[in-house]
Amino acid sequence: MTDLSVHHHYWEDADGELWGDFNDPMENVRRDFQAYRECQNFLTPTEIVHIRQQLQLSVRTFTADLGLDVSTVSQIENGERLQTKSQDNLFRWAQGDCFSSTQNSKK
Repeated sequence: MTDLSVHHHYWEDADGELWGDFNDPMENVRRDFQAYRECQNFLTPTEIVHIRQQLQLSVRTFTADLGLDVSTVSQIENGERLQTKSQDNLFRWAQGDCFSSTQNSKK
């Protein structure tokens, strides 16, 4: 993997203490996930949802067809979890793409 650079956002109070955004406490985690997906060339949650919707499948049917757990895919689609390379390959396969080798993703 190449170097991964992620910029986090914090609020600084008058005493110099850093705080996350109370209205968006997952902001920095989302940025981390986005940077990692880009680095690994993984599909985004929006792309995964689009694949499932194009197939006209519910999350339950989609996950059963792929042999994945409903809660895992739901968390991936909602940006709360990163997919593994094998899961990303399954999503791409469902889309009609070829699998990508873990050997090809290492730099």
